[in-house]
Amino acid sequence: TSIGAGNPKDPPPPQVYETLKPILEAKEKAEDYLMKNHGKMEYVIIRPGGLQSDPETKTGVLTEDTSICGAITRGDVAQLVYKACFSAAAKNKVYSAVDKAQLYQPKDFEISEL
Repeated sequence: TSIGAGNPKDPPPPQVYETLKPILEAKEKAEDYLMKNHGKMEYVIIRPGGLQSDPETKTGVLTEDTSICGAITRGDVAQLVYKACFSAAAKNKVYSAVDKAQLYQPKDFEISEL
């Protein structure tokens, strides 16, 4: 999915949210389906920030902080998804994925260790 899906709608700038609104709403419906059926299956939802095609930086992180917004490489997202899929700590959780060096608004936030 992506940052901006689900709640809150604050992380992306308003003009970005409005441009992506139909896509984010569809992603939110998919997330809702997973969360409502968690008794039947386990899930982990990862909402990456703005995706970049640059080489991975290895500074991508997961956080449960839904107010975070930034960019992340596709390679870093792949590494985080792989870790989350094999981590009991990620069961039935929702994470934002960003490169801690590429935040749109620098701020302190808690990093989720898997």
